[in-house]
Amino acid sequence: MTEQEQRIAIAVSLGIVPTNESDTTRLYGRSSKPFFGAWETSRFGQKQWYGQIPDYPHDLNGMYEAELVILSGPPDQLAAYVQSLENLYPNEYWHASAAQRAEAFLRTLKLWKD
Repeated sequence: MTEQEQRIAIAVSLGIVPTNESDTTRLYGRSSKPFFGAWETSRFGQKQWYGQIPDYPHDLNGMYEAELVILSGPPDQLAAYVQSLENLYPNEYWHASAAQRAEAFLRTLKLWKD
């Protein structure tokens, strides 16, 4: 998967809807929960967060937010995530980079495409 595909897949799994997939430098999205951006009220009075989607493969803080989905999920999902990190990066999975965590995250959720 390209880094852009990873960003989009992780964002979608977190409930962020990309609004501009063609701009590879600035990817924006809408969500009901905050990420980097600002609140916007639609003409129907509905508030949504609108902003730049984190660059998950290069942003440990963004991946921390993504990992909260796994931590709050079923225990076997957390075990699968840790196992995926361990399989991909033996002996260094505790110090995995954002890119390594992004790959393991997507593999755990079965969203990774070869």
